Amino acid sequence: MSEFIINENNRQAYEVFCNLHPVEAYYLNKQMFCDYCRKKTQSTISDQQIEILIKETENERTQQ
Repeated sequence: MSEFIINENNRQAYEVFCNLHPVEAYYLNKQMFCDYCRKKTQSTISDQQIEILIKETENERTQQ
């Protein structure tokens, strides 16, 4: 699946989507999601750490 292109016309909608559906937003555009997470939390969390959190969230969803 190709990544969803985020531009100035849809960035705000994507950021709302990140808050509501983080796993899905991550898979739409991994780099943009990671950048948004760092901006929102004002942290230096790495892309790899974010990926781990996403995978953990996916695992929790499948166990419910």
